[in-house]
Amino acid sequence: MKKTYLSKFFGLYAVLEWGLRDIEFLGPHSFRVGKDGKKMTFYVHEQDHDNYSLDIPDSEEEYFIVFIPNKVGDNCILLLGNDCRGKTMTFEELAPLIKRKWRIEQTQSTTTN
Repeated sequence: MKKTYLSKFFGLYAVLEWGLRDIEFLGPHSFRVGKDGKKMTFYVHEQDHDNYSLDIPDSEEEYFIVFIPNKVGDNCILLLGNDCRGKTMTFEELAPLIKRKWRIEQTQSTTTN
């Protein structure tokens, strides 16, 4: 069975919704896209918040997309890597650093035999 990683979903989302181009998947958690001759790298991280705080991974990508499944309202945020890389931050600390936010609905898939 082939596994689909969130980086593929969010990479395609970035191309369709944000008008980015030339998508290249770098690994299971990251992708690179281009716009106006500039290349940008994104790290995709999924984590439930714990008492309104998140552990942001230490990664070299320029941007972080964080998907927070247990958050009410906007559950995806875009952050600049230099602002949060390798830190544990509360929602209050993250709020002024958010570049974009949006909601992704989760669905359950079922397979019948």
